[in-house]
Amino acid sequence: MLTIIIPVLNEEKLIVKGLSQIKKIIEMTKGLSSKVQVVVSDAGSSDQTIEVAKKICEEMQFSFITNKIELPSIGKTITQGIEKAQNDTIFILPIDCEIDQKHIEIILQYTDKTDFYYGAFSKQYENNNTSMQLYAFLQNQFRSKLFSQFVWTNGLFMRKSVLDHVNIPTDLFMEDVILSDSLRKLYSSNYVDHPIIVGTRLYDKNGPIRRIIINATVMILYRLGIKNKLFLKKVYKLQL
Repeated sequence: MLTIIIPVLNEEKLIVKGLSQIKKIIEMTKGLSSKVQVVVSDAGSSDQTIEVAKKICEEMQFSFITNKIELPSIGKTITQGIEKAQNDTIFILPIDCEIDQKHIEIILQYTDKTDFYYGAFSKQYENNNTSMQLYAFLQNQFRSKLFSQFVWTNGLFMRKSVLDHVNIPTDLFMEDVILSDSLRKLYSSNYVDHPIIVGTRLYDKNGPIRRIIINATVMILYRLGIKNKLFLKKVYKLQL
């Protein structure tokens, strides 16, 4: 019924924790193991991710695929994983995002609805200080709930059949935003106010305020019609 796609690239520090929590959730729910497939899709990691993932996936009976993807992107990595999906609903889950049993139960409930096409969850940040709380609130209430604008860390879930009409972008930049725009043009969305816990390693690197400002600037410029990718990438890389 459900395939969870977990895209990874050089995630040796997170992959054990991330996959273990997924396995624990599946085991906690009676009958869930027969309904959920987990696919770990690697874009050609250069650290120990492949070796660790192969071992864990074998132990946990998860599917694993890896290929050296030229100019790796999350979109390409997800598409590679979807090729191994055996179920009619897919759930895209970044490795640094934490879910609970209820997330899976909610998605499975949607699969029984004839008018379901795609949806996503609210989010909360792991480092839940005041600035990150406010940032999550604004993202949830305006970008996600009001405008149905979702990113990877919202945990997009959808019927696999919608991808017959919408391609997952592989542009290396803002792929999730472009995908969300394409989905919204064709289908009604389902926003679920049950937060995914999102890791804050990128925000902690140079300070959350700086990262938030850059993210917001890039999004505003994009929405104003400035869609030159080279220019937007230059703005985005100011935070690195």
